[in-house]
Amino acid sequence: MAKRFIGASALILFVILFSGIAVSQEVVLSCASLNLDRNTKTFSVPVNLSNTCSIGGITVSFVTGESVPPFIIKPINVDRSTGRIAYFEYFNFTFTAEDSTQVRVVAIPDMPGGGNQPSLPPGEGLLFNIIYEFSCDFAIDTALTIRIATADFCDSTGYVLFATDLNHGSVTIGDDTAPRGDANCDGRVIGSDITYLVSYLDNMVGCTCSLRAGDANSDGDVNIADIVYLKRFFNAEGPPPGQ
Repeated sequence: MAKRFIGASALILFVILFSGIAVSQEVVLSCASLNLDRNTKTFSVPVNLSNTCSIGGITVSFVTGESVPPFIIKPINVDRSTGRIAYFEYFNFTFTAEDSTQVRVVAIPDMPGGGNQPSLPPGEGLLFNIIYEFSCDFAIDTALTIRIATADFCDSTGYVLFATDLNHGSVTIGDDTAPRGDANCDGRVIGSDITYLVSYLDNMVGCTCSLRAGDANSDGDVNIADIVYLKRFFNAEGPPPGQ
């Protein structure tokens, strides 16, 4: 009798556990990692969602690893046109030029007075792309983390779902294919790079590429010292750029 009771209890426990797994409301939000080349001006960070339950509302925010301006990257748009929530009746994103480290997105499939859109069904794939833009004022081989700061999902009744896993992504600005001192990013280190640096430091021209290849002396800054360094190199009085 005792063995029969234990066996029945184990069976009931298994059914309960299995049922719990089967109906668990799991949401996994992730933004992909990217490796970007030096001539990239804008880039998209895909934000993906894997959900085992229907979703009736999304509120999520993203932050970068930057804390002190000027910021290396800044958001300029959020594009959902090819994402799973392209049909949502309400979609809004906010960020500011002053504090470009955070993007906040709110999305709801069905709004009062709308077209009676269904909740987002279980599945996985792209939600939207966050479009970022580079500043030129940073050194080569910079790595940043785009972190999911907050993420709240609710079902069609408004109840907040649980078991949300957040997978962060990173942006690595690398591929140092440009020779140091190539300020205008034309692939050569010649006298026109000095001309460009003079104009750049006098605020007469903007950046022609996204990385500060004009950092001829590799000290992490682009300033008049790089002009002096290049002049000494061209006059055979100093080492090549980057040394």
